[in-house]
Amino acid sequence: MKKIFIAMVVMVQLSMALVAETTYDGSSSMMTVGVLQGGGGLVGIDYEKLVSDRWGISGGIGVLSYGAALHYHLAPSISSHSITLTYWNQGFDPSNSMRYFGVSFVFRSAITRWTGQLGLASVLHVGDTVKANFETLNLAVPSVAALYSIGYMF
Repeated sequence: MKKIFIAMVVMVQLSMALVAETTYDGSSSMMTVGVLQGGGGLVGIDYEKLVSDRWGISGGIGVLSYGAALHYHLAPSISSHSITLTYWNQGFDPSNSMRYFGVSFVFRSAITRWTGQLGLASVLHVGDTVKANFETLNLAVPSVAALYSIGYMF
């Protein structure tokens, strides 16, 4: 938990230091491809569309996952940092899936086009097979989980 907190502090500090690089490029939509994108899939794709100058909605699909989010951008640009209300679904079979709902900070670099996400979520559903896997490993089923991903914007 301490490492997650330190990583969140570093991301916020980086975003504050690089806020000047988020320039408006006129785009109102973007696609991100990366690791744990598209609802937390091993590899996934997210598509975001601005619905106003600071609000956007996104949806994505990944390897055995899908997700959706509502974004509030800190600057009036699709390539700016955002705070998101996020839903992730990992796994398509109800007995072998987990579902999350939480808040994330999305860091975006308009210069390098890299993006990262870090947040916390409540676990909404844990399938029976997933519960059995946790029990096999003598681990408690989590009620809160970290949300994180890294990707490249197009």
